Amino acid sequence: MSRSVRRKAEEEATFRFAIVSSDGRRSREWRLWTYAGGEASDEVYLAPRDSGDSLKLSLHASGHGQLGLGLSTREKLLSIDRRALDRWLDPGIVSGVRFAYCVDFPESELRDLGPIQQKTVALEAPPRGFSVQLQIAIVDDQEKLDFLYDRATPLGLEIVASLPRKTGGEVLVLKAVEPSSVEMVLYAKNLCANPWKTWELPGNMTSNQNFGIFLDVERATKQRFAVEIAIDSDMGRVKEPLVFEGFRGTLKEWKELPLTRAPEACAVLRLESDGIEFIYVNSHSRCQHERLFIAAHGILDNFIVEGPDDRWNKTLDGGCFTIMSPPELLFRQSASNPRILEQLNRGLASRPFIEGNTLEEIGEHFRENHLPEPMLIVGSKVLYSRREADGDKITVGFRP
Repeated sequence: MSRSVRRKAEEEATFRFAIVSSDGRRSREWRLWTYAGGEASDEVYLAPRDSGDSLKLSLHASGHGQLGLGLSTREKLLSIDRRALDRWLDPGIVSGVRFAYCVDFPESELRDLGPIQQKTVALEAPPRGFSVQLQIAIVDDQEKLDFLYDRATPLGLEIVASLPRKTGGEVLVLKAVEPSSVEMVLYAKNLCANPWKTWELPGNMTSNQNFGIFLDVERATKQRFAVEIAIDSDMGRVKEPLVFEGFRGTLKEWKELPLTRAPEACAVLRLESDGIEFIYVNSHSRCQHERLFIAAHGILDNFIVEGPDDRWNKTLDGGCFTIMSPPELLFRQSASNPRILEQLNRGLASRPFIEGNTLEEIGEHFRENHLPEPMLIVGSKVLYSRREADGDKITVGFRP
């Protein structure tokens, strides 16, 4: 295949778009593509154009989807933290049509960003109080495809793009205009200011820090959706996660750890000679903080009652510290260091605790099609909300 033919095939399998209002305000530019390996494929990918290879939504032909990190980002993370941010199995609402994902652009979140790039399609913005919702539909049944082309307009939909698939059918982008969920926008903005917990990545997910992406699952249809949220300067900086209030002592940043070399761990507990308790939390680790602090309190209480055991290390100033790592990480490390395995067998290794979002739990969420916690991605941070027992009643208006 010549370079010119390859480039043409890539362009035919790529849709670049932005929501643009008559007054010049707009969304970020996004890219949807099915191009892979020199030709159209049955895989579908979606990402903000300014995210590079840092962040990508993948809708696989197998029926599952995932929101994953790029290779350059994953290589900088702990070995146990390189898995996808979210992974799910599409519910398969209609045979022959897979309504795979929905992206919501509220009119209130459009901002003055200057002109869009030449190859980007400008989609008309909605009226005030409304949102543009773009539904990605993977259609492999010709009868269903004909129905959508014939009935889209009467159903209040507009087909704004069609991308080819390798084995036939098309990937359609259906545009709907629905009333904005003010509740959802306020929820996302509050999450930015008051996250339940955070995970800090080694670099920004996008070069544009003026927007965040709120992600959750629609309760009725079990469909994943994303909402683009404007992060304005008057919103202030992201506050310390609320979950950190659960530690009884003093919480320190990982960079303040007084060790020559920081361990590959979730946290380090330190007890001063005068009894002051500190915990250094690795913000780059996806450990579950609720369980971390419960485990930390138990370790400290045991220290107070029985004194330090062999898993505590002495410091030069008379204090002690112990490392907290999930068992999964310890066993992986033991594969390359037999001494760690020996310590594990003797119970002398780092203080283990149950790590959150284990591979088993991810498998469970994959089967149940359930996102454990709504999240907002802003710059280099993934901010998590605490889902209440009855679930957050947040919905998008589009109904396939």
